[in-house]
Amino acid sequence: MTPRQPIPDVLWDRIPEDVREALRVVFDFHEARTQQLEATIAELLARLQQTSSNSHKPPSSDLPKGKPAPPIPKQGRKQGGQPGHPKVERVRLPTPDVVDHKPCRCKACGLALSGDDPNPRFHQVWELPEIRPHVTEHRIHTLTCPCGHATLANTTDVPTDGYGPRLKASLVYLTGVTHLSKSQTEQLCEDLLGFPISTGQVCDTEAELTELLAPVMQELHDALPAQDINMDETGWKQSGKRAWLWVAVAPLFTFFHIAFSRGRKVVEHLLGADYAHVLTTDR
Repeated sequence: MTPRQPIPDVLWDRIPEDVREALRVVFDFHEARTQQLEATIAELLARLQQTSSNSHKPPSSDLPKGKPAPPIPKQGRKQGGQPGHPKVERVRLPTPDVVDHKPCRCKACGLALSGDDPNPRFHQVWELPEIRPHVTEHRIHTLTCPCGHATLANTTDVPTDGYGPRLKASLVYLTGVTHLSKSQTEQLCEDLLGFPISTGQVCDTEAELTELLAPVMQELHDALPAQDINMDETGWKQSGKRAWLWVAVAPLFTFFHIAFSRGRKVVEHLLGADYAHVLTTDR
């Protein structure tokens, strides 16, 4: 009889031998299938418990809800700053716009007052100035010489796309440092800074800056093989395709590189095939 034979012995003895043999085959099949499914379930449950902290999975693959932080024990103190903590005060900005407030009459007798307080109290109010785009209109003249030749003014120093360098730097700061999307950057420029701009122009500005920074990136890339490096990679999306964002941390700078591979060839591309310094990874 099979180990998990579900039929009581009294009934089993009454079953003809050929039927018992068929039932044994069925019982053996279900026993093996049950063990296989139980092993699969155990493996899937173990995989569900894997995170970047207990496996090789990248942090980007962690579920939004991680382990809850342990509760902070109450210490019986009131909310706010505690006795003895360093005092934080606003600094007094130099050369502000000044508005003098003087009393007109004495509150006691009503006599008119004049003069200046040698040590008046001060209270500064900080405010953003009204932001208006600074627009320079370049009028490009064509003048005709008495000889009959018409000459167009030289405009090599005028931005051809109509946007100045500080504005372009601000756009890239918003997308690259504060991680705003293209549409959010477009909305902020219109709502807060007062000028309309298209998402296409934001993309063009990023591409222009990438080209301008290419020599700097190449210089850092060339410096990597001579450095002790900490290196890692994580999943990334590039143009809708699966890619990996590689990071190489040197003592004085950090180098990021997007590649469509997470293999050895990327390491050799960044550090060289004959790299001879210390490379630290999570392996």
